Amino acid sequence: MTQEGTSIDNDQSDIKIRVSLIKEIYASEFGSDSQRLDTLISDVTELYEGKWPSHQDCQTGYHNIGHAIDVALLTARMIGGWNRYNDRDHPRLSEDIFLVALAGALFHDAGYIKETGDPDGRGGKYSFNHEERSMALAGSYLAEHNWPPRSVDLVPIIISTTKFHVELQLKGLLNSPEEMVIGR
Repeated sequence: MTQEGTSIDNDQSDIKIRVSLIKEIYASEFGSDSQRLDTLISDVTELYEGKWPSHQDCQTGYHNIGHAIDVALLTARMIGGWNRYNDRDHPRLSEDIFLVALAGALFHDAGYIKETGDPDGRGGKYSFNHEERSMALAGSYLAEHNWPPRSVDLVPIIISTTKFHVELQLKGLLNSPEEMVIGR
């Protein structure tokens, strides 16, 4: 069922198709399935659906689970395309970097989701600080789920690159050519 004010791209069958495409790209890049990826997608979907005890369901019409899955699918496609040009100028992106990029994509607008017990307004009230909220939520989630320490640090950095109202500064934040690719 689609909540009033949300877009049609929240249709569950459409989301399942896009998720299966993400998983196909992952498998074609790394030769297997990933429990970490499956858990990440499932958990973020549950966050947007209001199934986390800490958060309400998503109340924004565009920055919803359909949008998060779309961004993750586009990210997976870009990484797959990048890896096709594995040469000196295009270092192959690793499985860990793929997962970091997808976590950043899936969490990048999660800051629009209101916490449980917040009765005021809708999630759109966080338009001007949703990135910081997304960064904190992603970092917390990844730490709680025992992701590698660099991933816990890197995903919020990647989310910070989505701030359209500040000049993009990557120097000093990203430590490798792989990180620079996903940061851009």
